[in-house]
Amino acid sequence: AQPAQQPARVPRTEPQLLADQLVADELIKGAPSRNGGRLLTAERDPWTHNAWDQVEWGQEEEAFAQSALERQRGSPVPQHLQDKFNADPAAQWDTFYAHNKDNFFKDRAWLQNEFPELKDCLKADSGPKRIVEVGCGNGSTLFPLLAANENPLLDLHGYDYSKEAVSVVKTHASFDPKYCTCEVWDLSSKAGIPPTVEPNSVDVLTLIFCFSALHPDEWAQAVENVYRMLKPGGILLFRDYGRNDLAMLRFKANRYMQDGLYVRGDNTRVYFFERDDLAYIFGGVRAKTGDRSEPENDTAQSSDVASPHTSSTTTTLTTTTDTTTTTTDTGVSTATEENDADAHHTGLPTPGADDTTTIVTETESGELSTSTAPSLSSALANLSVAPSAVASPSTSRETLTPFRLDLLQLGVDRRLLLNRKRQIKMFRVWMQGRWRKPLDGAVEE
Repeated sequence: AQPAQQPARVPRTEPQLLADQLVADELIKGAPSRNGGRLLTAERDPWTHNAWDQVEWGQEEEAFAQSALERQRGSPVPQHLQDKFNADPAAQWDTFYAHNKDNFFKDRAWLQNEFPELKDCLKADSGPKRIVEVGCGNGSTLFPLLAANENPLLDLHGYDYSKEAVSVVKTHASFDPKYCTCEVWDLSSKAGIPPTVEPNSVDVLTLIFCFSALHPDEWAQAVENVYRMLKPGGILLFRDYGRNDLAMLRFKANRYMQDGLYVRGDNTRVYFFERDDLAYIFGGVRAKTGDRSEPENDTAQSSDVASPHTSSTTTTLTTTTDTTTTTTDTGVSTATEENDADAHHTGLPTPGADDTTTIVTETESGELSTSTAPSLSSALANLSVAPSAVASPSTSRETLTPFRLDLLQLGVDRRLLLNRKRQIKMFRVWMQGRWRKPLDGAVEE
């Protein structure tokens, strides 16, 4: 029998959005690769293409994931080996890049589609723009940006804590010192930001498959360093591994370190994020109830570093398919018109600023964006509070760090990849988000 006629592919005319933003069309806006862009429906044969977007898991996949997690937790990495892997993670990446050079990671041709802020910086008439790529690796983000650049005033910086990775970049034929620098620097460095970048000076900072290399104990310092580099209104662009990604479920015995954190066969660490993780790390909101499985030491850790200005208010939401407005001083939730979070800029919490209204926009597919406005009482007192990303019916402001960013967009890119020759299904999960530093968030140099 002849295969069913497939609809013609629609040429892409606009920048892609997150894969969470589904549209009833052949082309899903948000597939970050030339391989994706299809919605798998009941009448379509999955084996007619190599990739499908936003494929929901069935009972078989859920059972496989649960079985894999139970098996992994039953055979964790011995503590003395965990201590070894955590002692000098940069050395493991040095070994990796010494062996692989620039042959492992491919150039990210999808960057400008996924993140239009990068494209804007590269235009000829953009004026002075500073982009920082942290965890630059072999240059798979730097070099596509350099190749597409038309801005004579572009200032591009790449950093990695592996000296071998930096060497790979600086000896590459595409490296152009006129527009780009590349130096060794650790995102979680307690010494602060790199000396080659001034505080409050970065227009766009990217963390592309970088943050997952950190241990959770290093998150707070990393967020502070990111915050200090960004200029007020500067943008953080993030993409990394999501919980229950194929790479995570494939790990065998003696690879599990703690919830979400694993060590690969080459001794490099990798963390697989949930959406709630990222809302907490960059926005300072902790889910109190729901399906999230948290490490036993997460609560204690966050309590130790919580800001003295942290509100103890608990927010209860009534979820709708559009927008939920929550008033934290009364606990009343009502549906409102859809709100554009990009129009709001707020600063760090002010002591006693408990009375705020948080506008939480959640699409039907679960993507989050937030903004806040003072309630009547706090408006009279001229107070402001950083926005809170809400990812479950009950959340609390329990800050990882006082350096909190405004959430613009946060979603999950779920994809089904198919090896049609071997008839193998592979489920991939990636997290993607955009945050902005508050306009009044300048830090002292």
